[in-house]
Amino acid sequence: MNSSPPMWPQALHTLKLIGDKGPLFRHILKLHDGPLADLVDAIMHGQLPGRDAFRIMCGLLPLRPLIMVDYSKTLEQMLELGKYNPAIVARAINSQVFPVDPNLVGGVHTLVPKIRRLSTDADLLTAIAEFAGKGLRVATHEELLAFGATYPEVVRIGGPIIALGSKGTHDGGEWSMKLHSAGDGTLGVGLVAQVATLSINERFLLFDM
Repeated sequence: MNSSPPMWPQALHTLKLIGDKGPLFRHILKLHDGPLADLVDAIMHGQLPGRDAFRIMCGLLPLRPLIMVDYSKTLEQMLELGKYNPAIVARAINSQVFPVDPNLVGGVHTLVPKIRRLSTDADLLTAIAEFAGKGLRVATHEELLAFGATYPEVVRIGGPIIALGSKGTHDGGEWSMKLHSAGDGTLGVGLVAQVATLSINERFLLFDM
């Protein structure tokens, strides 16, 4: 629809003042062009979405999220079931680099996911320690792929999500796994170097310890 919420010009001006083109600015622009416009359209037509549906539209988790991780599947099967786009899945995302945990093969686990950011830029060990201090553990690559299969809109709209709990060795480096999306809305899987500095703007998949 072409109409905008009445306060959008003022909100846009305020966002420019507090951080032109910063992460918040870009996120609000994305919301305005998508879910916020959809929300206004739904209100005008008497079709207001439920709270969980709107949260997902905004790139957030529903109030009571759940994922199921099926360890009877190979990594390649997990990618296929999650409908990840092969064109934007890094070539190192395979069973040789990221094997399924042999201690869990055959099991099915149901988990409650959380998404959090760091309080400051940090290296890998510092990030893990910060989350652990809050009673949270970092996700594995199997959990990350199950998450993307269950809540793709949270990645498409909210932005990339990283799992720090698995390590893949490739081309002489050690890597974590990241979900991201392409311009056509499909999801891909990339790599994050474990020696990289992790930003406060990045999102991480976590679970209660």
